[in-house]
Amino acid sequence: MVDTEYLHHQSFKAVLEQYGITPMPNALGVIHISGISAEANWERFGRLYGLDADVAELSRKKSHIHLGLLQDEVTPMPGLIKLLKNLHMHGQHIAIASSSIREHIDMIIDRLSITHYFNVVVSGDEVIHGKPAPDIYLKAASALGIEPRYCVALEDAVKGAQAASAAGMRVVAVPTELTRHEDFSFADAVVGSLEDVDDKMLDRLFQDAQK
Repeated sequence: MVDTEYLHHQSFKAVLEQYGITPMPNALGVIHISGISAEANWERFGRLYGLDADVAELSRKKSHIHLGLLQDEVTPMPGLIKLLKNLHMHGQHIAIASSSIREHIDMIIDRLSITHYFNVVVSGDEVIHGKPAPDIYLKAASALGIEPRYCVALEDAVKGAQAASAAGMRVVAVPTELTRHEDFSFADAVVGSLEDVDDKMLDRLFQDAQK
């Protein structure tokens, strides 16, 4: 819905610097892995930098900084509002299945005034196994009362796309500048932006699958 990857980078970096660590960005200019939980990223940082600190405490510090950044920088991805209106108008049930914590999700959808479009919201802190495990998507489908095989997931990171695919859903990949290098070849469709998605395009996914 929103491109927050650089904000995640800044908040992870700020916490690591509190522990005297200067993290090295990757070729894309960020230090974290997109599409996985903060806890999984902290475990990775622990291995990379020998950081011996409580993961839950690190996540709390990161969350506090990230929330402050979100309050200043929340911009919808191109096509998001138009897509939500289109799907809502055609009676589609819409869920959020995000690795972010609920507080961050609620703040974003409230700031964008889009809360009313969603029937279900599932956050990363509501499941035991984060993406690429299918848990979060299975929970969202269950809450919607719809079998996963009748659901379509829109994902911008390969870990999230793998999670939706493992749940048995159709997958539409919408890569960002930071994830365009990732291999989305297993997805049912890859689009340039949310502006390329509407109810007719999603219907075609299921029609093509039945041929």
